[in-house]
Amino acid sequence: MNREKSPSVNLIRSVCLGLIVGCLPTTAGAEEHSAKPDLLDPELRKVWEYFSDYENRNRDVAVRLFADYLRNNPDTEFKPEIYFRIGQLYSSHRKDADRRKDLMVKYYRLAHEGYGLKYSDYNMTAWASIVNQPSETLADRLAYYDWLSGFETSARPEQMYPIYAMGIVAQGTVDSVDSSQEFRERQAKALSREIHQMMRVASEGVVYRSNADELREIERRYPGSLMASAAASKLKFIQELITNEAARALDDPAFGETMSNDTSRQAGSATQAPPSTQPDSSAFDGARQTEIAERGGIFLLWVLGGAVLVLGIVGAFWRRRRHTK
Repeated sequence: MNREKSPSVNLIRSVCLGLIVGCLPTTAGAEEHSAKPDLLDPELRKVWEYFSDYENRNRDVAVRLFADYLRNNPDTEFKPEIYFRIGQLYSSHRKDADRRKDLMVKYYRLAHEGYGLKYSDYNMTAWASIVNQPSETLADRLAYYDWLSGFETSARPEQMYPIYAMGIVAQGTVDSVDSSQEFRERQAKALSREIHQMMRVASEGVVYRSNADELREIERRYPGSLMASAAASKLKFIQELITNEAARALDDPAFGETMSNDTSRQAGSATQAPPSTQPDSSAFDGARQTEIAERGGIFLLWVLGGAVLVLGIVGAFWRRRRHTK
């Protein structure tokens, strides 16, 4: 005997079936996803996949593959990032025997030139790595700091680099290598949250690598800033160390004994009887210059020795202070 099911039961069954079917993946959706174009050409995809195999890749082979691709495709949209990746492959992640800082800086500089003043995490990393080299000048370091400060008040989407990273494109989830407005807006918001920390780190690097004259220049150019405050603190620290070391040198018995012996020697030579004939003026001038040179040489040795000692102590104390913060 067949019982007719009530409309409410049929409705419930239909809703449940609809929910179940709706949760299942559809063939149409899969076909739509697979229809997205592969924006990495086959050669670059092979290079990227080899580079991304961190466990098995050989760094030198990866460098050669990237270089070969650039040679064959000099106008690729990914040129700045490829330069950045080569710089990474020459970075400090290598074993000490294989490190090539000169090549790391070379390719990071090429990457930075390609990115220009647009913000990208890769551009920031490359530029920061360049200015942290001892060969860079204060002007170089301050140019990087000023670039970051341009994002301090408000990072805007148009300031972001407009090309997706290769890793994003390789996933096949975007329709173009040009990043979307929404993506750049998210980038700008993330940068706004992190910019103050990034500027603090940059200012510490500038101050750490600056000498006394450069520290005074920082105070003059950035009055009232955290970097100027840090520069003033380091200047005061240096001056206190110099004063303390000078006081220790004057109190050192060995220093006093040396100066006393030198003074006695000069006094003894001055009390010797003069020659019976009038000395020639040129000979007198030569002897006088020799005496001055001898005294100046002794004093210069003490000054140079004290300076080397002070600089060593300044460096050690400053590094200890930074590490303990």
